[in-house]
Formats: sequence, C-alpha cells, structure tokens
Amino acid sequence: MAYLKAKSYPLPDYLLDFSYKSYYETTVFLTPPWEEIYANDPQRPQSYQESIHLHNHLVRAYQELNFTIEVLPKTTLTKRVDFIRSNI
Repeated sequence: MAYLKAKSYPLPDYLLDFSYKSYYETTVFLTPPWEEIYANDPQRPQSYQESIHLHNHLVRAYQELNFTIEVLPKTTLTKRVDFIRSNI
C-alpha cells in the first residue's frame, strides 16, 4: 500500500479490505533512512531522497493499520540484531 501511495497509484479494494493482523505480527521493525550507509542495488533503485519519501509512506501505512512500529537504531548490525531480539 505504501509503495502504491508513494507513486500516487490507486489502492485496489482487496488491499483496503484485507485483514492484515490476522496474518502478520502486529509489531513491525522499520529501518529508517540512513544516508551514511545508503547504497543503490537492484532491490533498492531509489535515490536517498526517494527512500525518505517511501519511508514516510511506510510509517503512515503501518500507523493507519494500527501496527506497532519499532524503529531500528542507527548503530552496528550486531546491536540492531540485539535490539530486535530484545523486542520479540
């Protein structure tokens, strides 16, 4: 939904009516845009500015669906893994 909204595409009804919480955990671990380590690759073709735009749409989409968002700290990989483990 966030990707569609970020590109101003219409949302199909099946996405609006889907019971997300019946299929997914209610806590989402979200990595914020981090310019110092940002790199493009085939899975991430967006510019850094586009990634911020998409991130904002992701946050709104999760909030609108009443998911709990846990933002990963900008730190080492090991500390981020520890953060996730301590929150599951």
